Amino acid sequence: MKGNHCTRGDGIFKIIFANVLIAAFIGLENSHFWRIAQDTTCVNRFHLMEDPQRVRKTWNIISIDDACHLRGMKRGTFVDF
Repeated sequence: MKGNHCTRGDGIFKIIFANVLIAAFIGLENSHFWRIAQDTTCVNRFHLMEDPQRVRKTWNIISIDDACHLRGMKRGTFVDF
């Protein structure tokens, strides 16, 4: 990342990282993360919840691949790195 600009490599790393997290949250092995497709500028939201009946905390998925911030823009062809 240079200044405030992401390079293509930075964007790919973020997508891979998000896909690995999503796969783990839904119980898939890392080998399946290629099956998760997301737009390059999507927003994923997760929330860490404390469960009083359990010792550990639980991740809840709030939204995945949300691109509502692009609603007014013309959509091009989907390209997943």
